Amino acid sequence: MSEAGRTRMEVEERRAQLLEVGRQLFAEIPYDQLSVEQIAERAGVSVGLLYHYFAGKRGFYLETLRDLAQQLHDSAVLDPRPPGIERFLDVMNGMLDHVEHNPDAFKVLVQGGRATDPEIAAIRDQMHERLLSGVVGRIGLEGPPPPALRLALRGWIGYLEAVCVDWVDHADIDRQLLIGSAATCLAVQLHTLGVLPPAFAPLIGPLFQGPSPGTSDRSP
Repeated sequence: MSEAGRTRMEVEERRAQLLEVGRQLFAEIPYDQLSVEQIAERAGVSVGLLYHYFAGKRGFYLETLRDLAQQLHDSAVLDPRPPGIERFLDVMNGMLDHVEHNPDAFKVLVQGGRATDPEIAAIRDQMHERLLSGVVGRIGLEGPPPPALRLALRGWIGYLEAVCVDWVDHADIDRQLLIGSAATCLAVQLHTLGVLPPAFAPLIGPLFQGPSPGTSDRSP
């Protein structure tokens, strides 16, 4: 490996190490109560090196949130199989694996930070957009979702975040029950909008037998 290649790897490894420290620290200590000196001490680096990589505490916090969002996206979306119910449920399992193994970091991402901060809001908005696109692809719908479907999916993603936080806080709900409940909630919304893929019909059972509202055959 060339010297440049080794240097790049060292930089990436150091950055990943610092972000891991960030995930731990920001889960333990509120942003406003955490100093650059505490971060550097936990990471075993100088304050100057932290500034070199992230331009201070705020830059470090924003990059930690972006890294958390990327990890959540990868756990929930990266799957080369064709769309379908099994793939969708497996993707949800993958997301819950990530949440279960990184509960504090997940809560930082969906609950932490300052609500009025536009940069933090932008990171979360981008995460939601990527998850929304991923859900559309996993259930077999094509193209940008129409407004009503977009609204339903955004609401469902917010619901999923809330129940995942409750799940890691209380640990008193079976994982498969959570997945089934969340998947059924989405299926009901898709049915109501007339875009429920046939493979997902078993999720809502006999309660909604018959064609979806938007696909019923109406005589002129």
